Amino acid sequence: GMWVEHEVLELWPRPPDGTNRRVESFAYPLYVCKAVEVGYTMHIYYDLSEEEIRDIPLSTRFDVGDKVVFNEFKASLAHAIKPFKPADFGMGWTEGKVVTTIPKATRETSEKKSRRFTEYMGIYECSFQHKGKEHRCYISDDTDEHIARDDPRTRLMNAIEDDCSEDHISYLVYEFGIDVPSFQDHFFAKAWDFSSFNALRWIEEN
Repeated sequence: GMWVEHEVLELWPRPPDGTNRRVESFAYPLYVCKAVEVGYTMHIYYDLSEEEIRDIPLSTRFDVGDKVVFNEFKASLAHAIKPFKPADFGMGWTEGKVVTTIPKATRETSEKKSRRFTEYMGIYECSFQHKGKEHRCYISDDTDEHIARDDPRTRLMNAIEDDCSEDHISYLVYEFGIDVPSFQDHFFAKAWDFSSFNALRWIEEN
């Protein structure tokens, strides 16, 4: 999906005096934001979850022109801003190339075109080939679970740092035949250093 640029005005740990009932009913703490380029203050409220609000990244792991693989299940097709249908394109991971980092666009939002929002479509825009045609997609997160390039063992270490899901860790281990017992102490130390709950639970259960 797309992310609309906002400016954070305040952080409310609890409803301030005089808050209307609708805002009082929200889950706290809340960020109070205004949309950038609107021209007037429009209060918008978000909780602290990364599902609702996140920083605009200042850097990315990959650069324009880098060859990568990306997870179709976690990508959006650029021409329609809709999820992939992996059965139409491949089976999970597709080879592609980074064409834009932190792609953004400006969209008019009223009939008079007096309000403009800057939208961020993801962390990367990637191109890939399918049946002789070039397609493009957006990648929303800069983690190994979404986009990758390195050898399998390095990817596993990256996945631990990113606290990727247990399913993703299992995919890497079993798909590429990684011999985790041969470096189990390093695996555990990495998971502990980066507070990766998913990796710690995975090694306990496997």
